[in-house]
Amino acid sequence: MGFKAEIEAGVLINTGVKIDHHNVLKSCCQLDPGVTTAGNVGILECAHIHTGATIINRIHIGENSVIGAGSVVVKNIPSNSLAYGIPAKVKKQIYG
Repeated sequence: MGFKAEIEAGVLINTGVKIDHHNVLKSCCQLDPGVTTAGNVGILECAHIHTGATIINRIHIGENSVIGAGSVVVKNIPSNSLAYGIPAKVKKQIYG
C-alpha cells in the first residue's frame, strides 16, 4: 500500500490489489483481485471495482459506480454509473 493511503471502515480489498500513494477509499467500496490504482485515486462509497481493472493517477470513481473487469480507467467516473472497456467508458446509469 502506498504512502498516506486512507482506507475507511467496511472497505473490501481482495488479493493482489495494488494501492499507490495518496489514495482515498471510502466506506463499503470493494476492490476485486488484481485491481491496480495509481496515485491520488479516490474511490467513493459503495463503488465496486472488478477483477484486474487499472485506474490511472488523479481519477475519482463516484459512489455506487461499477467498473468492469479488465477495464482501464483514464477519466473520472460519475456516481451511479456502470463503466467498462479500454479505456473505460460510462455505458449506463445505475441506482438512480
